[in-house]
Amino acid sequence: RVLIRTGRLPRAMRRWRENRRRSRGRRSLADGLVALAEGRWRDAEDRLLRHVSNSDVPALHYLAAARAAQRQGAFARGDDYVRRARALPPHSPVAVGIADVELCLAVNQYDRALTKARELYVLAPKHPHVLQLMMRIHCGLRDWDQVLRLMPELRKYRAADHDELLTVEKTAYMELMAAAARTKDLHGVQGAWQRVPKELRSQEALLQEYVRDLVVCDANVEANAVVCQSLLKRWYQPLVYLYGLVEDDAVLQLGRAEGWLPEHRDDPTLLLTLGRLSIRANLWGKARSYLEASLAIDPKPETYKELGDLLNHLGDGAGAMDCYRRGLALTAAVAAKSSAAPPKIVTGPDAGGGTAPAALPVADKRLLAPVALDHAASL
Repeated sequence: RVLIRTGRLPRAMRRWRENRRRSRGRRSLADGLVALAEGRWRDAEDRLLRHVSNSDVPALHYLAAARAAQRQGAFARGDDYVRRARALPPHSPVAVGIADVELCLAVNQYDRALTKARELYVLAPKHPHVLQLMMRIHCGLRDWDQVLRLMPELRKYRAADHDELLTVEKTAYMELMAAAARTKDLHGVQGAWQRVPKELRSQEALLQEYVRDLVVCDANVEANAVVCQSLLKRWYQPLVYLYGLVEDDAVLQLGRAEGWLPEHRDDPTLLLTLGRLSIRANLWGKARSYLEASLAIDPKPETYKELGDLLNHLGDGAGAMDCYRRGLALTAAVAAKSSAAPPKIVTGPDAGGGTAPAALPVADKRLLAPVALDHAASL
């Protein structure tokens, strides 16, 4: 019996050593993945490679190490780890391919990533992450037509959540319209709008982009009609703002916009638009009153500029310079508050406001607006 047990010792030792070796490989993978999850990239890479030769799944070690190297900016090392994973028989071509594509995206190599992603798509056309990578690549290449072609599959296989896909879809349509507008291609803008599904045409961002692009293409009559039809359904400040930039019949536009005043008396964007339309209609007193009323409610740099230009036209140089100074001071205050890049005039109804100038105390802003409006209505 002793001799039998003695004869079995070498085999038992081999099993013990083999189990110990595999245990080290599993521990190395576990520790490396924990370090990766905690953002300890260098430590993760070291741990993942430490016992890779002892692991039952060395490809996983290399793929995780590639990600850790990528997060350190060591893209050449990451590429090398992916190559090692691919060379291991057997390997998962999808897992290795995904890691390879993500490494390309990390260094903005979109063309190379697209080539590799297409190979992946052939292997796994229904794989959610492969589809998501295709979407990211086409967005990076600004190939919006391809993004829209992918949308049915992205939704079918739930490659991203509903809100993300909706945002990407809207962005694609907006970019197609904007691209046509840059070359003043009115038919291109209208064609892109016709592609927008009916259920999305009421989306405010899409409407705003369409109207803006119509104005760029000098299609002011069409822009005017879109704004008025949309505002009948829902009040939307950015469209009200754009209405003031549409160069149609200023008198007719002004009359229509003044019809919105009873329900939106304290809307600073509407008051700015009314001021602009009054200027185009050569109604200087009315324009001044509307612009001052807008400033009293919500002072914005571009409103100060409009009023300054008007006062300069009327020969009030001192008043114009005061408006310009206030506008610049407000711009600087907004920039400092948001720690943004160099100050600039902020335009549009979504532009940030700021602290009112000393001569126009915050407490008095609401009091001034009704007075100015009553004066404008009497002109």
